[in-house]
Amino acid sequence: MKPSFGTPRLSNAANAWQQLHHLDDRERQDRLAADRNLLAALQRANFTGPDWTFVERVLAEYGVAVIASWIRKGTIASKCAEKNVRCPDIPDWVRADKDSPDDIATETVAVAIVAYRDNVLAKGIWDPTKGASLKTFFINQCLFKFANAYRFWKKGQPDPNTELVTDDLEILDSGAVTSVEDDVIRSQAATMILQGASNPRAARVLAMAACGYSNAAIAADLGVSVNAVKGILKRERASAVRNNPQRGAS
Repeated sequence: MKPSFGTPRLSNAANAWQQLHHLDDRERQDRLAADRNLLAALQRANFTGPDWTFVERVLAEYGVAVIASWIRKGTIASKCAEKNVRCPDIPDWVRADKDSPDDIATETVAVAIVAYRDNVLAKGIWDPTKGASLKTFFINQCLFKFANAYRFWKKGQPDPNTELVTDDLEILDSGAVTSVEDDVIRSQAATMILQGASNPRAARVLAMAACGYSNAAIAADLGVSVNAVKGILKRERASAVRNNPQRGAS
């Protein structure tokens, strides 16, 4: 079955939350009411279906943006300290690197969102009377998971002074796929690598995926988790659909 890129039908609670989750503190009561109604709907659906898929995407995008921003600004350690969480030292080259903050944030969010669903939302730990929105509470979970996610990411990182650079187009030329259809895939992937990918690491993921490498193999090549690879692919494919709606409709 071909994947659907159409907008899933959300419940009334999710639609209301979509309109209100971005509100600032001056409109906190409306926002918290929407959060409370959404959580009830998610619990009734056992955190499955289009509502949870939508909420998961919103939380992931928000979490990656916030955590990556704090890494770049050098404030992640102080944010962790506010929650009494120890934060490893982040080298300046990591903060300055174009891709690393996003990759670390993606690792963090991939772990945090599962824990948030299973250990916080499903168990009713979030308390709207304390004033924190679902999105704010999720960022707390990201901070709790940040140190381990960063250490996991760091294990796979080469020395930035000795890293070997591989042209992603070379991967396409040496890929194991051989059919005519795969030649078309290679051509399309090459176009995306040259024009559409958001950063060099995303381009490498797209190139390897186009050649038939598994997510596990791509993760091993990049030194990241499988969840991080899935996150990169999901973001890049969504971006491709937004930039080329006819592709998503086909």
